[in-house]
Amino acid sequence: MFKKSALAFPTLLFALVFCAQPSHSLENIVFGSTLGASAQISASSFLKEDFQTTLSAYEAARVDLNDDGIDEIILRETNCRNNSAPCAHIVLAHTNDQIFKLSEFQAKYIMLAGTYSHGIRDILAFRDKKNDYNFDLYIWDSHKGQYKLELEKKAAKVEE
Repeated sequence: MFKKSALAFPTLLFALVFCAQPSHSLENIVFGSTLGASAQISASSFLKEDFQTTLSAYEAARVDLNDDGIDEIILRETNCRNNSAPCAHIVLAHTNDQIFKLSEFQAKYIMLAGTYSHGIRDILAFRDKKNDYNFDLYIWDSHKGQYKLELEKKAAKVEE
């Protein structure tokens, strides 16, 4: 009896130390962040040129999507909370006074997934606030340098 219980603890310890996987969870995105002056100017110019709108029509969130210590910007229409339909979300990277669009999609709300594609956080785009199972998964497409809907990426692999 003593030998069995004496081996149980080291076996359990070995399994926990060498076989354990880190847990990943969903992360809320908090909108209402203040952008720095340079980011405000760049984002305003980008929205005016590409979307014919102003930065005041959006709420901003700052999120580090690739763990490089530099926050990317996620914009959400300001009326999204009160609107029953999905609204526009735009994911931007800001570097050296330039803005690059990483993605644009419609969603009621979004969250960061606990998974990564090519070192970039995946994004869950929910279409309904009451149904957590109704979402699109956006993953990083390293060849295009932007987020793509996961099904599009799978379809592209089948065609190749």
